[in-house]
Parts: sequence; structure tokens; C-alpha cells
Amino acid sequence: MDLSHQILLVEDDADARAAITCGFELGGADVTPAADGYEAVHALCNGARPCVIVLDFDLPSIREFRRRQLLWPQMARIPVIVLSGHSDLKVATWAMAARAVLAKPVEFGRLVRAVDEYCSHADPGASARRLRLSRTHAWSSASASRH
Repeated sequence: MDLSHQILLVEDDADARAAITCGFELGGADVTPAADGYEAVHALCNGARPCVIVLDFDLPSIREFRRRQLLWPQMARIPVIVLSGHSDLKVATWAMAARAVLAKPVEFGRLVRAVDEYCSHADPGASARRLRLSRTHAWSSASASRH
């Protein structure tokens, strides 16, 4: 990955958060990790300006985080990718108004492509610098999610 994607990753599982963060950082992205919705709000209040937010839907504080984000004019337009282990993804995430919903455990290459798609819209020059991470790094789906 030869680009400057800014990603806010909200995941409560420390191992999954570290693995996903490491995978994106190896490719050149800048990741702001958060363990819950409260840490995510704190990150946004303290200068994080992601081109995409990746949320673990199964966190209790996520709905409150998303509600606050949508009420905050400069943050409301940031696209959200929801990761969920819920059996009915459409019902579970309808209220989240997410751009994409990926089932857990998520294949890292699929997550990379989704992040690239939404960050490329935020940075038109990024489309020429497509993510190479899914082709160049082996990734275990199991390590990306333990839910």
C-alpha cells in the first residue's frame, strides 16, 4: 500500500485491533485504533481526521458513537464500514447507515478493498495508488477477528 489513508479503527478485541492495525500500517496507512466508541469520539475530538471509520458493530458504545458522529457536521460525511458477527447483517446495521457491512471473521483483503474504495473517494489521487496489501501480505482471517 503506497498511500496515506487515514483510518479510525474501533474494535474491542485487542488482538484483532492490533492485527488489523499492523496490517494496514505495513501497507502505509495511518491507523488510529480505539477500543470502544468513547475512545473513538475522543480521537475525533483530538484531531483524528480519517477518510474512513471501521466499526465493530458488536460493541455496546458503537450506536452512541455513530449517533454523535452523524450529528457532527464535519464528521458526518466520513464513510463507515461495519464489521459484524451478527447473523442478520442488514437488520443489525440498518440504523448505522453504513456504506459497507462485512461479516466477521472478515477476510483482510476484502477489508482492504473496502477501505481503499472509500478512501479513494475522499482522495481522488489515491485511486492511482491502489492498495497492494491484499496481494503482498499473507493474512489469516481468524487472526482478524476472534468473535
